[in-house]
Amino acid sequence: MFGWLGCRFPRHFGPGHLALAERVFTRHGTRAVFFGRFITLLRIFAGPLAGSLRMPYGRFPAANASGGIVWATRMTYLIWFLGVAAERWLTRFSWLALIAAVTGGVVITLLVKRKTAALARRAEAEASAARGGQRTGPGRRPIFRKPTDSRRPERPGDREAASDAATART
Repeated sequence: MFGWLGCRFPRHFGPGHLALAERVFTRHGTRAVFFGRFITLLRIFAGPLAGSLRMPYGRFPAANASGGIVWATRMTYLIWFLGVAAERWLTRFSWLALIAAVTGGVVITLLVKRKTAALARRAEAEASAARGGQRTGPGRRPIFRKPTDSRRPERPGDREAASDAATART
């Protein structure tokens, strides 16, 4: 893996960088895997890095498991303490917070309904203008004039031509 990266990015993964990384990981690899549990990207790459930099297998599971246990314990207590503090703080303001939340929800609902109704009226007006002012009722289909020739749209002189053709036939 590092050989390919060294060919692709020689300034960042060259032989000197690889030798330095192996030396540092040999010296501080256990700490890197342990504290890697607390850092997001290092948590993802700690295992593959430990394997590719030849960390002794006996030290890796011990560091990985102890880091995971310490991280999980720390996060559990941190969230528990935050919950206790939030509960103490929110008991004073619970009724006010409830009233504020309900009022905010009602106001937002009314604003959204008003905006939706305005947009619907505007869309209906635009559609009505596109149909030439024809209106439709609720549940009805729009009423369109039947064109004289269905293959092409009606033109201004089509009605006179149609009436002339009808009188010529009779």
